[in-house]
Amino acid sequence: TLANNHTGDHGEDALLETLQRIDDAGICRVGAGKDLEDANRPLVIEKNGFKLTVINAAEHEFGSAGPHKPGAAPLAPFHLIKTIRETSAQSDAVIVIIHGGNEYNPVPSPRMVSTYRAFADAGATAVVNIHTHCPQGIEMYNGVPIVYSLGNFYFPYDGRQLAWSLGYSVTIGFSRDGVGSLQVHPHTFAPDNTRVRLLSKAGTATFAAYLNKLSEPLSQPALVQKYFEAWAGTRGESMVNTYKKAENWQEKAKTPEGLFELMPIRNLLTCEAHHELLSTFWRLVEERRLDEAKAFMPELEKLADVSEFSNEMI
Repeated sequence: TLANNHTGDHGEDALLETLQRIDDAGICRVGAGKDLEDANRPLVIEKNGFKLTVINAAEHEFGSAGPHKPGAAPLAPFHLIKTIRETSAQSDAVIVIIHGGNEYNPVPSPRMVSTYRAFADAGATAVVNIHTHCPQGIEMYNGVPIVYSLGNFYFPYDGRQLAWSLGYSVTIGFSRDGVGSLQVHPHTFAPDNTRVRLLSKAGTATFAAYLNKLSEPLSQPALVQKYFEAWAGTRGESMVNTYKKAENWQEKAKTPEGLFELMPIRNLLTCEAHHELLSTFWRLVEERRLDEAKAFMPELEKLADVSEFSNEMI
Protein backbone atom coordinates (compact mmCIF):
# COMPACT_ATOMS: atom_id res chain seq x y z
CA THR A 1 0.00 0.00 0.00
CA LEU A 2 1.84 3.05 -1.32
CA ALA A 3 -0.49 5.94 -0.45
CA ASN A 4 1.16 7.93 2.33
CA ASN A 5 2.52 11.37 3.13
CA HIS A 6 6.07 10.50 2.04
CA THR A 7 5.24 8.92 -1.34
CA GLY A 8 6.68 11.86 -3.28
CA ASP A 9 9.58 12.80 -1.01
CA HIS A 10 12.29 12.02 -3.56
CA GLY A 11 10.55 13.31 -6.66
CA GLU A 12 8.59 11.92 -9.56
CA ASP A 13 11.42 9.96 -11.19
CA ALA A 14 12.18 8.14 -7.94
CA LEU A 15 8.52 7.22 -7.50
CA LEU A 16 8.24 5.93 -11.06
CA GLU A 17 11.37 3.84 -10.51
CA THR A 18 9.87 2.49 -7.28
CA LEU A 19 6.69 1.47 -9.09
CA GLN A 20 8.72 -0.25 -11.81
CA ARG A 21 10.87 -2.15 -9.32
CA ILE A 22 7.79 -3.36 -7.44
CA ASP A 23 6.20 -4.51 -10.70
CA ASP A 24 9.41 -6.24 -11.82
CA ALA A 25 9.50 -8.11 -8.50
CA GLY A 26 5.96 -9.36 -9.04
CA ILE A 27 4.60 -7.62 -5.93
CA CYS A 28 0.99 -6.45 -5.91
CA ARG A 29 0.66 -2.70 -5.29
CA VAL A 30 -2.06 -0.13 -4.79
CA GLY A 31 -2.34 3.55 -3.81
CA ALA A 32 0.19 5.22 -6.12
CA GLY A 33 0.73 5.49 -9.85
CA LYS A 34 2.11 7.36 -12.85
CA ASP A 35 -0.91 9.69 -12.81
CA LEU A 36 -4.17 10.19 -10.93
CA GLU A 37 -6.09 7.53 -12.85
CA ASP A 38 -3.36 4.96 -12.25
CA ALA A 39 -2.99 5.90 -8.56
CA ASN A 40 -6.73 5.59 -7.96
CA ARG A 41 -6.97 2.13 -9.50
CA PRO A 42 -8.03 -0.48 -6.89
CA LEU A 43 -6.13 -3.71 -6.46
CA VAL A 44 -8.19 -6.83 -7.21
CA ILE A 45 -7.02 -10.20 -5.89
CA GLU A 46 -8.83 -13.40 -6.87
CA LYS A 47 -8.05 -16.71 -5.22
CA ASN A 48 -10.04 -19.92 -4.80
CA GLY A 49 -13.08 -18.23 -6.31
CA PHE A 50 -12.97 -15.36 -3.81
CA LYS A 51 -12.58 -11.81 -5.11
CA LEU A 52 -10.98 -9.24 -2.78
CA THR A 53 -10.62 -5.55 -3.67
CA VAL A 54 -8.16 -3.25 -1.86
CA ILE A 55 -8.54 0.54 -2.06
CA ASN A 56 -5.74 2.77 -0.73
CA ALA A 57 -5.59 6.58 -0.39
CA ALA A 58 -3.80 9.26 1.65
CA GLU A 59 -4.60 12.74 2.84
CA HIS A 60 -3.52 15.59 0.54
CA GLU A 61 0.13 16.27 1.26
CA PHE A 62 3.07 16.89 -1.08
CA GLY A 63 3.08 13.56 -2.87
CA SER A 64 -0.50 13.44 -4.17
CA ALA A 65 -1.00 12.35 -7.78
CA GLY A 66 -2.49 14.65 -10.41
CA PRO A 67 -3.99 14.13 -13.89
CA HIS A 68 -0.48 14.20 -15.38
CA LYS A 69 1.60 13.83 -12.21
CA PRO A 70 2.87 10.67 -10.47
CA GLY A 71 1.99 10.34 -6.82
CA ALA A 72 -0.23 8.87 -4.14
CA ALA A 73 -3.96 8.34 -4.49
CA PRO A 74 -5.55 11.31 -2.68
CA LEU A 75 -8.24 11.06 -0.04
CA ALA A 76 -11.25 12.19 -2.09
CA PRO A 77 -14.30 10.95 -0.15
CA PHE A 78 -16.89 11.37 -2.92
CA HIS A 79 -14.69 9.57 -5.44
CA LEU A 80 -13.85 6.84 -2.93
CA ILE A 81 -17.50 6.28 -2.02
CA LYS A 82 -18.30 5.88 -5.73
CA THR A 83 -15.40 3.43 -6.13
CA ILE A 84 -16.44 1.45 -3.04
CA ARG A 85 -20.01 1.17 -4.30
CA GLU A 86 -18.91 -0.01 -7.74
CA THR A 87 -16.32 -2.51 -6.51
CA SER A 88 -18.45 -3.90 -3.68
CA ALA A 89 -21.08 -4.90 -6.25
CA GLN A 90 -18.43 -6.95 -8.07
CA SER A 91 -16.34 -8.24 -5.14
CA ASP A 92 -16.77 -10.61 -2.23
CA ALA A 93 -14.93 -8.18 0.09
CA VAL A 94 -13.57 -4.63 -0.11
CA ILE A 95 -10.82 -3.35 2.20
CA VAL A 96 -10.26 0.40 2.37
CA ILE A 97 -6.87 1.49 3.75
CA ILE A 98 -6.37 5.19 4.48
CA HIS A 99 -3.24 7.07 5.53
CA GLY A 100 -4.18 10.09 7.62
CA GLY A 101 -5.12 11.66 10.93
CA ASN A 102 -3.47 13.83 13.58
CA GLU A 103 -0.12 12.54 14.75
CA TYR A 104 0.11 11.50 18.43
CA ASN A 105 -3.63 11.98 19.01
CA PRO A 106 -5.12 8.78 20.52
CA VAL A 107 -8.68 9.67 19.44
CA PRO A 108 -9.73 10.04 15.78
CA SER A 109 -11.19 13.37 14.76
CA PRO A 110 -14.93 13.79 14.05
CA ARG A 111 -14.11 14.07 10.33
CA MET A 112 -12.30 10.74 10.37
CA VAL A 113 -15.14 8.98 12.17
CA SER A 114 -17.83 10.31 9.82
CA THR A 115 -15.74 9.69 6.67
CA TYR A 116 -14.78 6.14 7.53
CA ARG A 117 -18.33 5.29 8.53
CA ALA A 118 -19.46 6.65 5.17
CA PHE A 119 -17.03 4.22 3.51
CA ALA A 120 -18.63 1.40 5.51
CA ASP A 121 -22.10 2.56 4.50
CA ALA A 122 -20.97 2.60 0.85
CA GLY A 123 -20.09 -1.10 1.00
CA ALA A 124 -16.59 -1.45 2.49
CA THR A 125 -16.11 -4.73 4.34
CA ALA A 126 -13.36 -3.25 6.54
CA VAL A 127 -11.69 0.15 6.94
CA VAL A 128 -8.16 0.52 8.31
CA ASN A 129 -6.27 3.76 8.98
CA ILE A 130 -2.56 4.32 9.57
CA HIS A 131 -0.28 7.34 10.16
CA THR A 132 -0.84 8.74 13.66
CA HIS A 133 2.26 7.18 15.32
CA CYS A 134 0.14 5.97 18.22
CA PRO A 135 -2.60 3.37 18.57
CA GLN A 136 -6.23 4.41 18.23
CA GLY A 137 -9.34 2.38 18.88
CA ILE A 138 -11.50 -0.03 16.88
CA GLU A 139 -15.26 -0.01 16.42
CA MET A 140 -17.72 -2.39 14.80
CA TYR A 141 -19.98 -0.12 12.78
CA ASN A 142 -23.01 -1.95 11.36
CA GLY A 143 -20.92 -5.11 11.18
CA VAL A 144 -17.93 -3.36 9.56
CA PRO A 145 -14.68 -3.14 11.56
CA ILE A 146 -13.11 0.32 11.46
CA VAL A 147 -9.53 0.33 12.74
CA TYR A 148 -8.70 3.98 13.38
CA SER A 149 -4.94 3.59 13.71
CA LEU A 150 -2.53 0.70 14.07
CA GLY A 151 0.19 2.90 15.57
CA ASN A 152 3.82 2.41 14.56
CA PHE A 153 5.11 -0.93 13.34
CA TYR A 154 8.83 -0.14 13.42
CA PHE A 155 10.06 3.43 13.79
CA PRO A 156 13.14 3.70 16.06
CA TYR A 157 13.35 7.19 17.47
CA ASP A 158 15.14 7.84 20.76
CA GLY A 159 13.40 9.91 23.39
CA ARG A 160 9.83 9.29 22.27
CA GLN A 161 7.06 8.37 24.68
CA LEU A 162 6.13 4.72 25.17
CA ALA A 163 3.07 4.95 22.90
CA TRP A 164 5.48 5.61 20.02
CA SER A 165 6.92 2.11 20.29
CA LEU A 166 3.59 0.30 20.73
CA GLY A 167 1.43 -0.76 17.84
CA TYR A 168 -0.75 -3.57 16.64
CA SER A 169 -1.64 -5.43 13.49
CA VAL A 170 -4.94 -7.09 12.68
CA THR A 171 -5.91 -10.35 11.07
CA ILE A 172 -9.34 -10.12 9.47
CA GLY A 173 -11.20 -13.22 8.32
CA PHE A 174 -13.60 -12.67 5.41
CA SER A 175 -16.38 -14.66 3.87
CA ARG A 176 -19.02 -13.77 1.32
CA ASP A 177 -21.23 -12.84 4.27
CA GLY A 178 -18.78 -10.21 5.53
CA VAL A 179 -16.24 -10.21 8.33
CA GLY A 180 -16.08 -13.49 10.20
CA SER A 181 -13.26 -12.70 12.62
CA LEU A 182 -10.87 -9.98 13.73
CA GLN A 183 -7.76 -10.62 15.79
CA VAL A 184 -5.46 -7.99 17.29
CA HIS A 185 -1.71 -8.65 17.56
CA PRO A 186 0.03 -6.00 19.73
CA HIS A 187 3.76 -5.58 19.28
CA THR A 188 6.66 -3.33 20.26
CA PHE A 189 10.15 -2.41 19.14
CA ALA A 190 11.08 -1.10 22.62
CA PRO A 191 13.28 -0.75 24.51
CA ASP A 192 16.38 -1.52 22.42
CA ASN A 193 14.94 -0.81 18.92
CA THR A 194 16.65 -3.89 17.49
CA ARG A 195 13.59 -5.86 16.44
CA VAL A 196 9.83 -5.99 16.38
CA ARG A 197 8.35 -8.49 18.82
CA LEU A 198 4.95 -9.47 20.11
CA LEU A 199 4.04 -8.38 23.62
CA SER A 200 4.31 -10.82 26.49
CA LYS A 201 1.16 -12.61 27.63
CA ALA A 202 0.70 -10.08 30.45
CA GLY A 203 1.45 -7.19 28.11
CA THR A 204 -1.07 -8.46 25.56
CA ALA A 205 -3.80 -8.54 28.21
CA THR A 206 -2.96 -5.02 29.34
CA PHE A 207 -2.87 -3.77 25.75
CA ALA A 208 -6.32 -5.26 25.15
CA ALA A 209 -7.64 -3.26 28.11
CA TYR A 210 -5.87 -0.16 26.81
CA LEU A 211 -7.33 -0.62 23.33
CA ASN A 212 -10.80 -1.01 24.82
CA LYS A 213 -10.26 2.25 26.70
CA LEU A 214 -9.30 4.00 23.46
CA SER A 215 -12.35 2.53 21.72
CA GLU A 216 -14.96 3.59 24.28
CA PRO A 217 -15.36 7.23 23.12
CA LEU A 218 -16.09 6.15 19.53
CA SER A 219 -19.74 5.48 20.36
CA GLN A 220 -20.12 8.97 21.84
CA PRO A 221 -19.94 11.67 19.13
CA ALA A 222 -20.08 14.53 21.63
CA LEU A 223 -17.11 13.09 23.52
CA VAL A 224 -15.12 12.57 20.32
CA GLN A 225 -15.82 16.23 19.49
CA LYS A 226 -14.74 17.34 22.96
CA TYR A 227 -11.48 15.41 22.77
CA PHE A 228 -10.72 16.88 19.36
CA GLU A 229 -11.50 20.42 20.48
CA ALA A 230 -9.05 19.93 23.35
CA TRP A 231 -6.46 18.72 20.87
CA ALA A 232 -7.08 21.55 18.40
CA GLY A 233 -7.17 24.19 21.09
CA THR A 234 -3.85 23.02 22.49
CA ARG A 235 -2.00 22.33 19.23
CA GLY A 236 -3.52 25.02 17.04
CA GLU A 237 -1.58 27.98 18.35
CA SER A 238 1.81 26.64 17.27
CA MET A 239 0.41 25.81 13.83
CA VAL A 240 -1.00 29.32 13.45
CA ASN A 241 2.52 30.66 13.97
CA THR A 242 3.54 28.84 10.79
CA TYR A 243 1.83 31.61 8.83
CA LYS A 244 4.65 33.95 9.83
CA LYS A 245 6.65 32.22 7.11
CA ALA A 246 4.39 33.91 4.55
CA GLU A 247 6.11 37.26 5.05
CA ASN A 248 7.75 38.37 1.78
CA TRP A 249 6.40 35.21 0.15
CA GLN A 250 6.76 36.63 -3.39
CA GLU A 251 10.51 36.91 -2.98
CA LYS A 252 10.84 33.57 -1.19
CA ALA A 253 8.97 31.77 -3.95
CA LYS A 254 11.67 32.76 -6.47
CA THR A 255 14.24 30.36 -5.00
CA PRO A 256 14.03 26.62 -4.24
CA GLU A 257 15.07 27.26 -0.62
CA GLY A 258 12.45 29.96 -0.16
CA LEU A 259 9.75 27.86 -1.78
CA PHE A 260 10.62 24.99 0.55
CA GLU A 261 10.17 27.33 3.52
CA LEU A 262 6.68 28.27 2.31
CA MET A 263 5.40 24.75 1.77
CA PRO A 264 4.34 24.08 5.41
CA ILE A 265 1.74 26.81 4.92
CA ARG A 266 0.44 25.03 1.84
CA ASN A 267 0.32 21.79 3.79
CA LEU A 268 -1.76 23.30 6.59
CA LEU A 269 -4.41 24.20 4.02
CA THR A 270 -4.45 21.06 1.87
CA CYS A 271 -3.86 18.23 4.36
CA GLU A 272 -7.22 17.25 5.79
CA ALA A 273 -5.94 16.60 9.32
CA HIS A 274 -4.15 19.95 9.57
CA HIS A 275 -7.03 21.83 7.96
CA GLU A 276 -9.54 20.31 10.37
CA LEU A 277 -7.35 21.18 13.34
CA LEU A 278 -6.89 24.81 12.26
CA SER A 279 -10.52 25.38 11.34
CA THR A 280 -11.56 23.96 14.72
CA PHE A 281 -9.01 26.18 16.48
CA TRP A 282 -10.37 29.34 14.82
CA ARG A 283 -13.96 28.31 15.54
CA LEU A 284 -13.05 27.98 19.21
CA VAL A 285 -11.50 31.45 19.07
CA GLU A 286 -14.62 32.82 17.38
CA GLU A 287 -16.90 31.23 19.99
CA ARG A 288 -14.60 32.35 22.83
CA ARG A 289 -14.28 28.73 23.99
CA LEU A 290 -10.55 28.26 23.51
CA ASP A 291 -9.71 28.15 27.22
CA GLU A 292 -12.65 25.84 27.87
CA ALA A 293 -11.45 23.42 25.19
CA LYS A 294 -7.83 23.46 26.39
CA ALA A 295 -8.98 22.74 29.94
CA PHE A 296 -10.12 19.27 28.79
CA MET A 297 -6.65 18.37 27.48
CA PRO A 298 -5.63 16.54 30.71
CA GLU A 299 -8.50 14.11 30.09
CA LEU A 300 -7.13 13.34 26.62
CA GLU A 301 -3.65 12.88 28.06
CA LYS A 302 -5.08 10.55 30.69
CA LEU A 303 -6.74 8.50 27.95
CA ALA A 304 -3.46 8.25 26.07
CA ASP A 305 -1.46 7.23 29.14
CA VAL A 306 0.32 3.90 28.65
CA SER A 307 2.49 4.08 31.76
CA GLU A 308 0.96 0.82 32.98
CA PHE A 309 3.16 -0.94 30.42
CA SER A 310 6.32 -1.85 32.29
CA ASN A 311 9.49 -3.07 30.61
CA GLU A 312 8.88 -6.48 32.15
CA MET A 313 5.53 -6.75 30.40
CA ILE A 314 7.01 -5.66 27.09
